[in-house]
Amino acid sequence: MADTGPRQGHRAPRWRDDPRRGSGEGGTYTLDGNRLVFTHLFNLSAGEAMPGLLESALRMEVRHGEGPAEPTRIEIEGDRLTLHFPSGNSMQFRRSSAFVEP
Repeated sequence: MADTGPRQGHRAPRWRDDPRRGSGEGGTYTLDGNRLVFTHLFNLSAGEAMPGLLESALRMEVRHGEGPAEPTRIEIEGDRLTLHFPSGNSMQFRRSSAFVEP
């Protein structure tokens, strides 16, 4: 029997911090000095209405050939890599294992 979702009269809990909007990009990148330049060829987005934002239906955009470029400054300090995006957002990564050259 296929799962048809929650049982009648049963609602899954909604946590305060459940994601309400989201998007993701994919594509290629190049390294230019201390910058990664991301070229966005794929974009997936969706979201519910929030103050100041209309609802956004699930949408997938595919660009063939060229897409918008996002030059992103990189910073390496010890075992941490930080990406500083033009929007002011940043992402930080920590090396999870030692790199061994062949």
